[in-house]
Amino acid sequence: MGVQQLYQKVTDDIIREIEAGNLPPWLQPWKQGRRGGIIPINAVTRNCYNGLNVLMLWAERQEKQYPLAEWLTYKQCQEAGGQVRKGEKSTPGIYVNKQVIEKGTEDEWLVPFMRQFNVFNLSQCDGLDHIADAGKMVELPEHERNEQAEAFFAAIGAEVRWGEPMAAYIPSRDMIVMPERGAFRNAESLYATWAHESAHWTGAKHRLDRDLKSRFDQDAYAFEELVAEISSAMTCAHLQVKGELRHASYCQSWLEVLRKDSRAILSAASLASKATDYLRAFSEEKREAA
Repeated sequence: MGVQQLYQKVTDDIIREIEAGNLPPWLQPWKQGRRGGIIPINAVTRNCYNGLNVLMLWAERQEKQYPLAEWLTYKQCQEAGGQVRKGEKSTPGIYVNKQVIEKGTEDEWLVPFMRQFNVFNLSQCDGLDHIADAGKMVELPEHERNEQAEAFFAAIGAEVRWGEPMAAYIPSRDMIVMPERGAFRNAESLYATWAHESAHWTGAKHRLDRDLKSRFDQDAYAFEELVAEISSAMTCAHLQVKGELRHASYCQSWLEVLRKDSRAILSAASLASKATDYLRAFSEEKREAA
């Protein structure tokens, strides 16, 4: 089967499954657990910090050269059986939420509010080795690795930071972040996720310059996710990676985009094929040069 026929088959399968409307829900392809990467997380709840807190904790970690991106409050430290070392200073964070204000018996409105909270890096605490040990890197067993897929992604040469609490492409750093290999439910989920984030990587301005704002406006993010997921399916088909990857289930989250534009799926498939071709070229160029 030729490359374009392969792409078309993947696209047709996705369209058919979306239209059937009986798809299972998307499942996170990695297990929850401790991480040791650059995205700030709470050492106890394992939730990622967001908004301005990411930048504040990033900056503080870089300045103080903390080895871990894990933080917790003084109370959380004590409840976990640890103690903040004497003289250590906390780092402020900002909590943003909305409070319901009632007026009479019928009217009510939401009033936004902010409050400061303080956290300590895990490195500032004693007695929490049991938490720190849980953050050690886990590798995918050698016998589960797909040599063809490993060579494919290695040839691309994108910077990948392993050990994060999430999978994402960070445009500002031109970097892909991924959970550790051993956190994935299986090898197929690992390679499908890697292909998805690699597809996002291709859209950077100095690569394919995939700017979707002009056509999809506020739906540009959703459409970019659709492109990346279809490209992931195409890449996995090219690599002959099998398994229940549930690409179509993920695409179902973006049905609103498809309802607004009947040709959106065709546009997404076209852009996805370009992204996959871009990724494939790295391996093919090396083979030709050999």
